[in-house]
Amino acid sequence: MRGTPFEFASGPASRNWKRELAPLAPRSLTVLVDVSNKCNIRCRMCYFAYDSLFQRKAIYMAPESFAQLADELFPLAHTVYLSAGSEPLTSPYFVELLAIAARYDVPDLKFLTNGLLLRPEIAEAILESRVTQVHFSTEGATKATYERIRAGGEFERFTENIRHLATRKRELGSDRPILQFNVTLMRSNLGELERFVELAEELGVERIACRHVMPYEGLGMEAEALDRVPREANAAFKRFLARADVSSRVLVVNFPDLFPIDGEIERPVSLRAPGPATTREAFAPEPFGHLDLPRTRQLRGSNAIELRGWALDPTEVEAVLVARERLAGEDVAVDEYGLVPIGVARFLSGTRPDVALLHRTLPLSWRGGFTFELRREMLPRSDELEVRVHVLARNVHGRTTEIGERTIRYGPDGVFEPYLYCRRPFESVYIDAEGKFYPYPDCQTIEPFGDLGSSQPFEALWHGGSIVELRERIVARDPPRMCLTCPDFINRNVDDGEYFKPRAVERGFRRPLGFVDLPRDASEFEGDEVAFQGWALGYDEFECIEIVRDALPEDSPESRDERGRVRLGHARCGVNERPDVHAAYPHHPQRSRAGWCFALRRADLPGGRGLFTIHAIARNRDGVETRLGTRRIVFRPQPPAG
Repeated sequence: MRGTPFEFASGPASRNWKRELAPLAPRSLTVLVDVSNKCNIRCRMCYFAYDSLFQRKAIYMAPESFAQLADELFPLAHTVYLSAGSEPLTSPYFVELLAIAARYDVPDLKFLTNGLLLRPEIAEAILESRVTQVHFSTEGATKATYERIRAGGEFERFTENIRHLATRKRELGSDRPILQFNVTLMRSNLGELERFVELAEELGVERIACRHVMPYEGLGMEAEALDRVPREANAAFKRFLARADVSSRVLVVNFPDLFPIDGEIERPVSLRAPGPATTREAFAPEPFGHLDLPRTRQLRGSNAIELRGWALDPTEVEAVLVARERLAGEDVAVDEYGLVPIGVARFLSGTRPDVALLHRTLPLSWRGGFTFELRREMLPRSDELEVRVHVLARNVHGRTTEIGERTIRYGPDGVFEPYLYCRRPFESVYIDAEGKFYPYPDCQTIEPFGDLGSSQPFEALWHGGSIVELRERIVARDPPRMCLTCPDFINRNVDDGEYFKPRAVERGFRRPLGFVDLPRDASEFEGDEVAFQGWALGYDEFECIEIVRDALPEDSPESRDERGRVRLGHARCGVNERPDVHAAYPHHPQRSRAGWCFALRRADLPGGRGLFTIHAIARNRDGVETRLGTRRIVFRPQPPAG
């Protein structure tokens, strides 16, 4: 990943950073909850275009489950999303869930929607619940493009629903919710990007965020990726950004970098003439801004430290420069300010709407944010190093202003806080409609990291299991594969072709599904045999349903599988029709042969009596597994014969 030095790792940690950097404190988390697992339309580029996902059985988080989740997590949250990967308005309980969420007065309560199901009563509930932001996903600013990409969507209904919400908000004199377009950039909508600004102004939408399409295998979207037409894309981007730059009502809050052309990074253009000044720029003949991070003037670090802030100018900020003071006795060249150059920060398009709002009259105000990763390897080699670093903004006329400085002490790895290339697993939690726990929606994982429906409190899930392993790898700069092409980073890695390659995500959606119906958990038996029964379906015909048990101390290592379990055998599949499953999955090709059974014999268990934990696992032919269920059973001693 460009700008993220994965190539070097920190040494062994002497402090428990994976826990220290992931505290559970009031207002410390971003909580994302999918209250539904369904969508009402099938966009061409979306995973809901797969039959395996679109036709799956609906799961809606019940108000009781949501209330329990909210009571545990929302006091810890500064931000709550009521959607992540699905359409929240498909939930029949959405208005009730909004009312529950409103009780916790979370500072930022928001959700993403396609807007097609936004009925007037839902709009009123949004306003009553003081939702702070509603993001509308759209790929077309005209009817033809919108309905071609968003299969099943109606452009008139989409625009009218947004218009109604914006009108009611205005009638109530409310500044909430902020309305935003989320646009997936692709060749099909490249020619009408400027129209998104006009549509936003027309409907009362205040912000626009854009991200590149990331093709999925099998959906035929590879040709839509804009890395194939970088010059055409850059030209359209410049037109869009120039149009947004002169809008008095619409802000760009996220946008990709321009594609490098022949190794050169192109710059955006502004159509804005300098307008009446609003604040400090009224008497600022040179750049101005602020170094926001790190917050403290003196700090310590181990491998790297991020410098982040903003810089603007009445004309244009050409560059943000990072330099340091010369160390005592050091013989090294300095610049005209007597500083040793270190590097040039990168601008972050659309990441500082607060700054853009304050300085709307300035050209390119949406581009004010910057970041620079100050790595230890950029500085003189020393086990203990203290250095004073300065950040300077330079405009197109060569005028330069210092906007911040920090004194940094680098020390031994593991002693001082490490720089994290991603903070998501340290400060975010994603809950799907079944209550399963993941670090973040963009983390491309198949297996959940935990289950909020289990007996474990959230704190135990947060500080244990797979999430801790992921944090350890982030601290150690040993990213798993999913980190290297995370969708969250695509806008800043437009020169990396890996991000634009089709992703094999359907494999995860084609997991077998099913359930263990009998026996009930914690059942006791005296006979020689217990019938395990249930149902299972697989979009790819599954290879088998395997029955395994947890190993006991007396089991030999040779009898255990790679997960430490002991195989008992395979269930018989297709043994009954299961009309209930047939009705629940009317489009599934194997719905008429969903039933399975397995005879668990006392004689196959060590000692023939005691407590055993049994699992039923369905496996597709491509190796994807699903645990259908777990049962703890007790074989009681058999009564004496006669």
